[in-house]
Amino acid sequence: MRGSWRGQSHLTTSQARRRDAFYAAEQHLIDTLTDPTDGAGMSKTQALKIIGLGKSSLFYRTHPRPPVGNPTPPSQRAHPHRLGAVEQQRIWEMITDPRYASMSIRQVFYDLYNSGVYLGSLRSFHRVAARYRTSGDATDRATTTSGGAAAPSRKLPSVPKRFLKEKRPVTVTATKPGQIVCWDVTFLPHVFTGSRFAACVFVDLYSRQIIGFEVGYRESAAGASALCRTVIDRVAAAGGRVCVLHSDNGSVMTSTQVADVCEDHRVVQSFIRPRVSNDNAHVESLFGTVKTRLDYPVVFEDVEHARRWVAGFVAAYNDTGHSGLAGYTPNQVADGRWDQVYQRRVAAKQAYDQAHPSRVPARPAGVGTVPDRVELVVYSTKGAGRDGEGLASLLVR
Repeated sequence: MRGSWRGQSHLTTSQARRRDAFYAAEQHLIDTLTDPTDGAGMSKTQALKIIGLGKSSLFYRTHPRPPVGNPTPPSQRAHPHRLGAVEQQRIWEMITDPRYASMSIRQVFYDLYNSGVYLGSLRSFHRVAARYRTSGDATDRATTTSGGAAAPSRKLPSVPKRFLKEKRPVTVTATKPGQIVCWDVTFLPHVFTGSRFAACVFVDLYSRQIIGFEVGYRESAAGASALCRTVIDRVAAAGGRVCVLHSDNGSVMTSTQVADVCEDHRVVQSFIRPRVSNDNAHVESLFGTVKTRLDYPVVFEDVEHARRWVAGFVAAYNDTGHSGLAGYTPNQVADGRWDQVYQRRVAAKQAYDQAHPSRVPARPAGVGTVPDRVELVVYSTKGAGRDGEGLASLLVR
């Protein structure tokens, strides 16, 4: 009953009378419980615990704050650490800059931060965006454009119980780029109804970098195996080694051509559970990013158009701050340049804190670092021979 009027500044006469009577009854109960002669002789803390009343509530009830005639809403109060109008305008100009037209608020913040420009916290960017009545996510702005298409909502499929009981899953861990590669195929619409192009994409799990892609007229085991070999050789040329190749159970992924390439390079194939696309969530999320971009075509004129667009997307994606990498870009993590960006962030944040000492929180947050490890749950494998098992044992936790 106490909650029916707590926090309300405007009460009717009847409500105020009921409140006062309730408070008086509670105070009488407290006095009775704490009376050492006729009562139970409890401490005030024990009495308050029994009736469910906090010490602070009792204090403010007996020591009410003086009423304010015309209170100012918190959003309009003057705080010494609040961003000024000029600072908010500058943030808004960055958000609406044509260079960032296809980026979300988070991506704009990290792109500036990585270049050594710190205008305010990420939360401040979102506040400014909300104040100027704009969305904080690029996908929200894509719903009415001719080039954008909102991702369809779908119910996640349930996992058949028989697959949950087959084998205990293991966890493989990537501690540097190239160790675990995830891949999948998505389809791009053609101008002709029922016709589409197949885009095969390989993503490095640790750096989130797209390290290989191919667009063709259809899915092809021969094309996928050739691209798989190229990706493995590309990682080796950079000084790494692909240990695990993760995918779903599609016919191309389980083909003998791809299996032969993995066997030749001593790569363990890992597969998701049937009908559980979330087991390959990193690639599925990437495909969602592809098809919700502002410049995503409704249809592709021909295969060359699809290849040009995907190539442009890959270049932009690899050089855009990633939320799973604390805002660093996949290219920066893949080649190790993120450490230099980290130093620029530190310098920019220190300069900002020195210019605005009142805005420094009691527990300042760090500038963000790349995760030292990325884990992947594996449910089934293929091609784990003698060398494959030894290689996988270095990654299995």
